[in-house]
Amino acid sequence: MISVPRSGSGAFTATDAAGMLARLAPDVDRERTCWAMHPTVLLKLGAQANPNLQLGTWRGRTMLFYLGLPVEVSAELPALGSAGDVLLADWSQYVVGLREISVRFSGLGAGFPNAQTHIRLVMRVDGQPRELAARTLPDATNTVASFVTLAA
Repeated sequence: MISVPRSGSGAFTATDAAGMLARLAPDVDRERTCWAMHPTVLLKLGAQANPNLQLGTWRGRTMLFYLGLPVEVSAELPALGSAGDVLLADWSQYVVGLREISVRFSGLGAGFPNAQTHIRLVMRVDGQPRELAARTLPDATNTVASFVTLAA
């Protein structure tokens, strides 16, 4: 993941977005690339008369677009002004691994009066970007990645 410096404290501006887009790998899958941001970031964008924020349809659902890419809102990201409050990601480059799966049955005794069997499913799952480091462009000076975040 690449972290892009923020243009101003406690803000997310078109300059920040342009900086993030400039560091996004040029070969990203546009069907799987989107912005992810904390609700406070979206509130800040919506409070401005922002021509870059538009309503549209993507994969059969109505949603917001910022600079032509879909916006997903997540309270799991840090609040506005914190590192990582905005993420630009190509999710086709995210790999999920299933480490362990176990299934256990309770047997007939536990739910016998109601003819029920209880099942317990335990899964250990992990994920990470496919690329572990940023790529250097042919100009040998600029780096890009499939995941770009905004610094504090």
